[in-house]
Amino acid sequence: MSLRMGARRERHNLPMATLGSGAGVGQRGRFWLQGTSEEEAVAGTLFLRPGAHPRLELDAALVLLMRETSRRPLPDGGEVRTSSPVPEEELASQSLTIHGTLDKNGEDVTLPSAFTVGWTMGPGPTSHQMEALYALWALHSGSYDQPQSSYA
Repeated sequence: MSLRMGARRERHNLPMATLGSGAGVGQRGRFWLQGTSEEEAVAGTLFLRPGAHPRLELDAALVLLMRETSRRPLPDGGEVRTSSPVPEEELASQSLTIHGTLDKNGEDVTLPSAFTVGWTMGPGPTSHQMEALYALWALHSGSYDQPQSSYA
């Protein structure tokens, strides 16, 4: 599938057992992948609801959601590139560590083993929804043996 100006907006929801985020319960912050710079952070909202896994709704994609699938030259010397969504199975099988800092109180949070559960793309804003089994507070290291506090 090729995205172009005026293309229809797509929403991808992976089939996962999850509770949606509720209005007014999220905490805004900036989030980035482990191994990347905090300068590459993406704004988003972290939702922590009793009985549900921590859910992160990002204002932009944190990982590539599209992959170039072909190129062909044009007579004028340019080229046409075609991209397709990364397969849902590949996104759901990711195990990413996401670090973040919450806006309200500057608290650090880490989401180990996070994975994509949905996204939107097309004309207009892109969003990226991720979940993790738990969240760790006040921790931005690669070692999760002694967290100060956690939410599961």
